[in-house]
Amino acid sequence: KDGIDTTKNINENTKELYAELKQTKQNLEQSKKKALALGQQITLLANISTWSVLPKLPKTVIDGTSIFRVQIKDAAISTSQLKSVSDVLVSRESKDGLNDVHVLVMIVDEKGQVLGQAYRTPRGNMLAPLYIICPSSEDEKKRVEAGKRFIFFQIKHEKMKQDFGKMSTRCFAFHNFAKHSRDGKNLSLQLYKKPTDFTRDPNNLVPHGKDKLDVILTEVQGMEDQVLPDSYVH
Repeated sequence: KDGIDTTKNINENTKELYAELKQTKQNLEQSKKKALALGQQITLLANISTWSVLPKLPKTVIDGTSIFRVQIKDAAISTSQLKSVSDVLVSRESKDGLNDVHVLVMIVDEKGQVLGQAYRTPRGNMLAPLYIICPSSEDEKKRVEAGKRFIFFQIKHEKMKQDFGKMSTRCFAFHNFAKHSRDGKNLSLQLYKKPTDFTRDPNNLVPHGKDKLDVILTEVQGMEDQVLPDSYVH
């Protein structure tokens, strides 16, 4: 009888240990999810404290942060493969051997360093607007006013290499952020041949003929003092 009782106690203790182990694993999984969510929030806050380009207008932002809407209006590229990109601005299909033609937008400082997060126009729609988050710090605003921040536009497309695709830069343009238009006037920017020179050294800038990139840049007004939604993940 003593042996039976002992075995029974061991079984009961084992079940309790297994139950405790299961609960511990569940708690650990929940902790991992919370840690991931916190990490994403930290990333978001880090992004909006520097420069960022976002695919959508954030519903809410931190007080003092400026947001600019940038949108491609038109583009003309004269190459042997592509006479004009007007026919691929809103097309998901490959045109003239070029697939997934898009614009990558980024912010660069006066030394040619890319700042914060860059973003591209969605596949099949180069006309879709992107939103630039400008940090709220007074030091950064002074740098903008001093002409030390530039918006770069890289026109890219997918180039097939054997069995895989590779994004290739076709040409690029840039604009001094200090000269932005608040009234939505069209900016006609000179396109330059690759490779992209973020330092804007005149000796390295080779105009892509008379080709231009037409851009509209306007400041978004009336944003509230809140933070980006939890659902946004780059």
